[in-house]
Amino acid sequence: METMNPTRDFASTPSTLKKAFSALLALLLVAGVFFVVPLSVSAENTGDWSWYYVDKNGQMVWPDFGFDENNGLSETYDFSKVVGVAIDEYTGAATSVTTPATLGGYPVQVIGFGAFADNITIKSVKISEGVKTIEFFAFVDCVSLTSVTLPSSLRSIEASAFSNCAALKTVTLPKDISKISDPFGYEYGKYPTLVCYANSPVHKWIVAQNNKYDWDKNIPYRVYAETIKLPATKNIGVGKTATLTITVTPKDAIAQTLTWSSSNKAIATVDATGKIKGIKAGTVTITAETYSKKEVASCKVTVKAASTVKFDAQSGTKVANKSIAYDTAVGTLTTPKRTGYKFAGWYTAKTGGTKITSKTKVTKATTYYAHWTANKYAVTFNANGGSAVKAKSISYNTAVGALPTPTRKGYKLVGWYTKKSGGTKIAKTQKITKATTYYAHWAKK
Repeated sequence: METMNPTRDFASTPSTLKKAFSALLALLLVAGVFFVVPLSVSAENTGDWSWYYVDKNGQMVWPDFGFDENNGLSETYDFSKVVGVAIDEYTGAATSVTTPATLGGYPVQVIGFGAFADNITIKSVKISEGVKTIEFFAFVDCVSLTSVTLPSSLRSIEASAFSNCAALKTVTLPKDISKISDPFGYEYGKYPTLVCYANSPVHKWIVAQNNKYDWDKNIPYRVYAETIKLPATKNIGVGKTATLTITVTPKDAIAQTLTWSSSNKAIATVDATGKIKGIKAGTVTITAETYSKKEVASCKVTVKAASTVKFDAQSGTKVANKSIAYDTAVGTLTTPKRTGYKFAGWYTAKTGGTKITSKTKVTKATTYYAHWTANKYAVTFNANGGSAVKAKSISYNTAVGALPTPTRKGYKLVGWYTKKSGGTKIAKTQKITKATTYYAHWAKK
């Protein structure tokens, strides 16, 4: 990068200087004196534009001058050297200007020294594609200029090209500029915010300038995103919203200028911030595109309808199904009832599985299963005169199991009965459904 800060005499505009030098040259030619001056002294005119020929290096192609008594001063060009033209001066009064792509049959490649200098009328200018260079003081003192659009073909901007353009707040710089020489003339006014590509020559120049000089304020700038990335897929429910998270490189790049679009707005919409909304079931592609349209990222979004959630009470009281929107919590869970059992919760499988809560989110048709814990009941054994017997704790609807065999002197155990006298004799298969006492019956030996 090259940095230059040429001095400037503000008493004379560049265009005025060129006219003065042209007149001086004409006088010198008449007097037979020939020399070269470093300014354009011969320009063609097309409407509001005056221009001159340039060679492959963007330098002025000088004419061969002649003079005779009948025709006066004459100019002859070697057109084998001409590859384009430079705008020498704009003389119009429009507030919005687009520079012509061609003049005199040749492409415009240069915005010349002081071409728009001191134009206090112009507010916006769009420089046509094909222009490679903006020369010194090209737009100096264009105090009303608020917008300038630079072409992708631009390769260099010379010192103070936009100096003292105080109304110019933001300038977007093309990616491939390779030479920039303090074009906004820091000493003449406040810098606009420069928008450039990360790690481009312009970006490196700005960083170097900010590190090198002790400015009152650094040159303000923002960088374009080098890459943008969206998640490959995203699922949302009908009527639900979600914001797509986009990864931008570098992290401080301009991301807020992305353009978002949906391939089918009847299925899902997306706003300027990347917030999507499901409209109806289906699949769409959501696309994010940078301002330069050079970086594009997309995400396949599936909008899912509500799902039916079934509840299998597993012998408990019946529980109604629910319709739950995609990725929405199941909500309040009903507590069923079952005789002899305590409800243990709803699970994802008949046995085992994972216990759910009211906050569990539903993403597909699902059945949840009630799990139960059997109540336990005390079963006591009254030996009815025999030796003492320990009580048992038996789960609901479970067999009592092996029956105790107490002893009683002079008696033989007949069995265990539901009553102290009489009643029904029980076996080890007797099911327990409540707290119970069984009684030993005896017969004399």
